Amino acid sequence: AFCGVLVAGLSQGLHLLDALQRANAAGALACTKPGAQSSIPTRLELESFLRSAGRHGYDPKASASLEEPG
Repeated sequence: AFCGVLVAGLSQGLHLLDALQRANAAGALACTKPGAQSSIPTRLELESFLRSAGRHGYDPKASASLEEPG
C-alpha cells in the first residue's frame, strides 16, 4: 500500500512530502485490515483518514486524479 500510493502520488505530480504523507497513511490503514489486496485502502478511505488525522493544508482536489479502479 505504501509503495503503490507513493508512486501514484509522485506520478500525479504531488510534492514528495505530500506523496510520502499519503503513502504513510495508506500503509497505516492497510495494517488495520486482514489480507493483501483487500487491505489496500480506497481513495475515499485515505482522504477521510487524512482529514480525521488533522492533516494541515489537506486539499482533496490534490488527490482527485488518483481515481479508484473499476
